Amino acid sequence: MKKSKTTVVSIKDTLIAINIALCSIAVGFLFNSINPFGLEIKKSKNAQKVIIYNDGKRIDAEKNIINHDYTNELEYLDLRMAKLYYDGRLAVFIDARTPDGYSYGHIKDAISLPVGNFEEHYMISKARIDKRFALIIYCSSSLCPLSERVAMLLKLKGHKNIKIYSGGWGEWSDSKYPTEKGINEKK
Repeated sequence: MKKSKTTVVSIKDTLIAINIALCSIAVGFLFNSINPFGLEIKKSKNAQKVIIYNDGKRIDAEKNIINHDYTNELEYLDLRMAKLYYDGRLAVFIDARTPDGYSYGHIKDAISLPVGNFEEHYMISKARIDKRFALIIYCSSSLCPLSERVAMLLKLKGHKNIKIYSGGWGEWSDSKYPTEKGINEKK
């Protein structure tokens, strides 16, 4: 009799633990889906492998980025320098975050070029990415690696004057500098 009571209690405890774990996972997914800075769980349906032809040679941009450390080839800007470029209209600002992060808020007039579907966004925004101006790429913060990846994809497209604003969206918005929400569809 005691054995069956113990068995029932342990099965009941196991079911409670499983329910708690499943609820925790569900809450985590829900939070991630509504959080504009959440992690991308799956690749976008429109995500494409970026392949660039250079002098007749085919380059797989993703492998090229992964196998080469470009960080020493990039110029990093602090908030003060990024704001000087912005105020002087000397640069095009590029947001490397996901489309949801961009829609939540971005630097005013910035272009969205997320890594997950870079090629699609690049083709749409190519006319606004003027090679005569500096391209300043930012992400959510200095801990976000997406700006470096977008910078390398732009380098592979032939852009030269590329800079990384390391403070990112968080620092810019906290400083109350010009921002906007939604999808920026200027052409």
